[in-house]
Amino acid sequence: MKRLGPYFVIRALGEGGFARTFEARHALSGVETCLKVSVREMDDALLLREARVLASLRHPSLPALREVFEHPGGGLVLAMSFAKGKTLDLHAPLDALQAVRVGAKVLRALAYLHKGGIVHGDVKPRNVVVESVEKGGDVVLVDLGLASVRPDERSRALGWSEAFVAPEVRRGAPPLPESDLYSLARTLEHVYQGDEPLLLEWLSALTHEDPARRPRWDTRDPLVWLERIGRSLEKEVTRV
Repeated sequence: MKRLGPYFVIRALGEGGFARTFEARHALSGVETCLKVSVREMDDALLLREARVLASLRHPSLPALREVFEHPGGGLVLAMSFAKGKTLDLHAPLDALQAVRVGAKVLRALAYLHKGGIVHGDVKPRNVVVESVEKGGDVVLVDLGLASVRPDERSRALGWSEAFVAPEVRRGAPPLPESDLYSLARTLEHVYQGDEPLLLEWLSALTHEDPARRPRWDTRDPLVWLERIGRSLEKEVTRV
């Protein structure tokens, strides 16, 4: 079994633009861990930047930083808590209630990030790890490699995923909390299969072309709205 520092590598999880991720286990404690390894030396700065973002986070639906160390062969390795489950795209299609439950947990993570001045910048199905789509399963929003910390009018996105990026980010405007909300709505649209009007109305509002006309945390709170939809759907299920 391959070893990276104090970790035994179990399997590859995926590869992004600047890093590869692996499921691993600490050689002494046996704790499951996610390792992110920079692809090129020039990517070390991005990995270190992500580690500094993670160091400030304490939320059940976000990764927790374990440590950062140098790869024996060169480059950096970021060790994080391991999110159990499958990426959201592998759970598709979801019904309305499943989509609402997953969406609400991701929204709580986004609310926490946004309160701390962090815009995730790459919300998409492959960055949402879901243990179970049923009530009670853990949901973790991963990969903060493109996150923006306290963006201002001069800030620009470090990159994006074309199918889920908000139009203002694509045009070169600063990333906003509303940009993350847009991407979450596109993410749920991608995995949801149905025609529930309450959910479709919510999705339409969050994907408005103009970010100023989308729900905001300080106006029409998208989490409060989605939780209300969830309660309505649960009542329907109970009546049936």
